[in-house]
Amino acid sequence: QVGALRAAEKIHLRKLHEKKASDAFKEEKLREELRAEVREFIELAKQCSGKDPLADLWRSAAKEMSACGGMIRSRQGLKSGCEKAQAALDSYAMLVKKPDISQLPLFYRLRDMLISQKVYLSAMLDYVEHGGGSRGSALYTEPEGEKPDERLPELYRCKLDDGVHGSQVQETALLKNGETSVCWRPVRPIPEVDYFFENQWRAYREREMV
Repeated sequence: QVGALRAAEKIHLRKLHEKKASDAFKEEKLREELRAEVREFIELAKQCSGKDPLADLWRSAAKEMSACGGMIRSRQGLKSGCEKAQAALDSYAMLVKKPDISQLPLFYRLRDMLISQKVYLSAMLDYVEHGGGSRGSALYTEPEGEKPDERLPELYRCKLDDGVHGSQVQETALLKNGETSVCWRPVRPIPEVDYFFENQWRAYREREMV
């Protein structure tokens, strides 16, 4: 809550003290882009010509995500899950049976879920491809790894994470063209800030010009 409050305060102060003449033009351009996107989303439901009920597609997508991105994950499974989520998004209007008004919330929620699956599975796949291993609650299968116990099936053969990414953060973004972009960056150090009340109160008064 504290971090969110400070972020909101920073945004407020930036808008209050750093507003530029070009901001009005940028805001209007953004509004036009958002209006176009809203119109596109509204038309999407009208264009549906598929035969699959929304409830069936929802269950199928949820089952696929549990199989690919659940507790036990494999490189092949993650790649397959990404491809299936992308294929469903590419042919969404041709798959889904035209929804009535009462089904519109589920229609858009399903699309959002498929987008989320694509982003999360892409991040998991990138983690594996960058040498990430099993850690926490996720077991990433590895043919050349070891089994915790020889009595377990080959499914449990894995390599433990060696902490190589311990000082990095993985950032995944969904681009406008629908593709995902994944990058790694160093973690930001904890700032050494003076949090004495008197100093913070003085800084607040100076910012607000009280």
